[in-house]
Amino acid sequence: GGEPVDLSPRRAPRLILQALADQREKCPGVALELDALLAVGWPGERLLTEAGATRVYTAIATLRRMGLKPYLLRCDDGYMFDAAAPLVRWGSS
Repeated sequence: GGEPVDLSPRRAPRLILQALADQREKCPGVALELDALLAVGWPGERLLTEAGATRVYTAIATLRRMGLKPYLLRCDDGYMFDAAAPLVRWGSS
């Protein structure tokens, strides 16, 4: 409901957001695991587990600060958009 946010300079959060939106459209209520989000946000990079998790947590925190906090849910399996919240895509990547 807020103003649009430009994620074009923030590659990893943008890619993670796209993956979460895709997952929400395909399988509402099913989370993406940290490994999947890491692979999407930093394709081809090999990282230690802890370093990769920190990157994903930081990207999710960035998205939450930009206004998605009520809609990005953490669960045992990873992260997902709230299946009960409306999802509208603006523009294309």
